Amino acid sequence: MGTANASLVARSSFVTGLAWTFIGLAGFSTLIALLQNIMIALVFPMEEMRTAVRESEKAQPMPGVFRFMFQNSSTFSRAFSC
Repeated sequence: MGTANASLVARSSFVTGLAWTFIGLAGFSTLIALLQNIMIALVFPMEEMRTAVRESEKAQPMPGVFRFMFQNSSTFSRAFSC
């Protein structure tokens, strides 16, 4: 009899609604991350970025941290979209 009573307990629709909200947000975030990676791959060709960094060194030295980030921007975009 104990198992029959446990199945009759009303479940909270708030928890279900909250869970579906977060599932929807996670799916939307995944879509945005994929689109962001595609945009970075198409709009910013890596070889041109590396050439621009080398050319900028002739005019004014760039701090090492920023040079590293520009040279590895595709890696950073993939890492932050996880």
